[in-house]
Amino acid sequence: MKHSFVKFVLTTSLSLAVLTGSMAGPSLAQAPADTPLQATALTPLGYLLAYTGMVYGEGGGFMKDAGLDLKVEAAQGSSQAIQLLLSGQALVARGAGIDVMNAVANSNVPVVAIATVAHIAPLQIISAADNPIRGPKDMVGKTIGVASFGGASDQTLQLILAHDNIDAKSVKRQVVGPSAGSFGLVQEKKIDAFVGTNAAVAELTARNVPFVHFATNDVVPVPGQVYITTVENVSKKSEELKRFLIGARAAFEDAERQIASGDITKLLAAVKKYSVPEASNPSSALQGIRIESASWMANGRDKLLQNNPEAWQSATAAAVEAKMLKPTDATKFYTNEIWNKAFVK
Repeated sequence: MKHSFVKFVLTTSLSLAVLTGSMAGPSLAQAPADTPLQATALTPLGYLLAYTGMVYGEGGGFMKDAGLDLKVEAAQGSSQAIQLLLSGQALVARGAGIDVMNAVANSNVPVVAIATVAHIAPLQIISAADNPIRGPKDMVGKTIGVASFGGASDQTLQLILAHDNIDAKSVKRQVVGPSAGSFGLVQEKKIDAFVGTNAAVAELTARNVPFVHFATNDVVPVPGQVYITTVENVSKKSEELKRFLIGARAAFEDAERQIASGDITKLLAAVKKYSVPEASNPSSALQGIRIESASWMANGRDKLLQNNPEAWQSATAAAVEAKMLKPTDATKFYTNEIWNKAFVK
């Protein structure tokens, strides 16, 4: 079973070039590049093409053009990334919207999402075609691979189980990577499925591997990947954050143009320094990043990186109903203050 969002991307990829050239976005605020500021940005785990705003933003020179001397480092999971933010060792981190919701609502951690990268959560439940898991009810009594216990993939898994009134204790978890490599564990019957990425789906498709998948977002829509900072940084380091968003947006837009042309050679060359694993197979890398880019633009090109209040509100309601979050005002999780400073004149 191929997830409908992936089908949409595959069937509309030719129109992406038209959209890229014809749809006007908000005006970019110009940052003074002659006075560069320094900052560190954190990926949630390793270096992937999905982290285009950071790795291509820096490697492609877009952060420099925005007046930011950015260092990109990899955290070992969202928990560590948030700890490094709180200790002042990083300006911004990429993570899942559900990470922010959990940290703020359940632990009163003073962090906030300043932008939404992927409006559609990029998590897929991947299983073998001869033992398919097509929805939460198929997971009862099965073992599902997650990137980390308590992390975004684990929490998202709990959320979709709760949505279908399935006892989370009836589903075993095992820590595995989110990449296509974990499908080997499925084939060896060590796990029944795993929470993977869009890139994993693209790579397995390129290999002609018999597998099925469904998107967690099809069960419970939640804000996908976001840029996280501390509440204090929003006021005290607003200029650095503004420049970061300007550089990230420029990187996304340039990457989108390459994706539309069907040639991401420039992108792959610029991120080579990060040893991005997908780069070893340019064909599947293109397909994976094409899927990712559609999620960037899911709310319209003019809203690239903007937080969607309605999405945060509906996700909060679902998580509270599932008893995963304490009742909380969804506006505590996000702010568009920096986005407005960067892109609205």
